[in-house]
Amino acid sequence: MSYEFHENMVIWKKGEAAWNGFGFLGESKHGKTPLSFAFARILFLSDKPEIKILDDCFTIEDGRTRQCRIWGSRDHLGQAYYTELAEALKVSGRSITEVEPGHDSYPLGKVAMYLLLFAEGTAPLKK
Repeated sequence: MSYEFHENMVIWKKGEAAWNGFGFLGESKHGKTPLSFAFARILFLSDKPEIKILDDCFTIEDGRTRQCRIWGSRDHLGQAYYTELAEALKVSGRSITEVEPGHDSYPLGKVAMYLLLFAEGTAPLKK
């Protein structure tokens, strides 16, 4: 059975292991893309793994994930966060193009998904 999500997920791995994933679920225009690129940058700076960013839409089927469609323009990707990740990769002799998932599918190991909720009104959210 295939599941399609209109959300964001960052996947990474070191060596030959399966890919690990960290995803963001939530309404459109609530920061999933900037969070994905910021998370990918922190992850890259800490350990230099192989990274792919499944932005806007991905499927999961038989333990594998795949991007549904190609990325949009940089304006839709949180330009500042995209640029910060691109610069971090460049300094390490790598390219931002390597984080684009293309049409490949990736076997998943562990995945964590976070639901982003925003409250309207004057009362602050409490833990």
